[in-house]
Amino acid sequence: APSGWNTGSDPTRYWAQEGNERVVNNGSSPETATATAIGWGYFNTRAIINQGNIDPTATAAALADSHTVTVAGVVYDDWYLPSRDELNEMCKWARGQAWISNETDCNDSGSINSATYGAATAEFISDGTYWSSSEVAELYGWVQRFYSGFKYGEQKEVYLRYVRPVRAF
Repeated sequence: APSGWNTGSDPTRYWAQEGNERVVNNGSSPETATATAIGWGYFNTRAIINQGNIDPTATAAALADSHTVTVAGVVYDDWYLPSRDELNEMCKWARGQAWISNETDCNDSGSINSATYGAATAEFISDGTYWSSSEVAELYGWVQRFYSGFKYGEQKEVYLRYVRPVRAF
């Protein structure tokens, strides 16, 4: 989503609502939110929401899922919270780091909101830590610090982190 997607800077949310922070394992579906690869953010987001994390004022996945844009009469409502690896690619783009492979981690080289690949107006929070839709463990979800590229597990219902939805195209 472009900067200002939520009428201002990127908002913060919890990964999960209290009571829904355990491992995502929907009784009616085998869906989990453990996938980290590119292409899995949408499925993770659906699983998080199906677990009961449906309040966009409280949780990252619900907020990303609720985003809608209309362009030339076409409604785009297929936004989601990126997987860990999708978020890593966003970090690399925002810092102007050349793509080497999907396995290359974002780092602190370059500058946030770099003009190198067109991210000059992306307006990611320069010292921001963003949620992914990927779980690390029972009470932890993956986050990434855009100022350093560092990825780690954060407690889902304890920390407010930034949200930036994406969509496949």
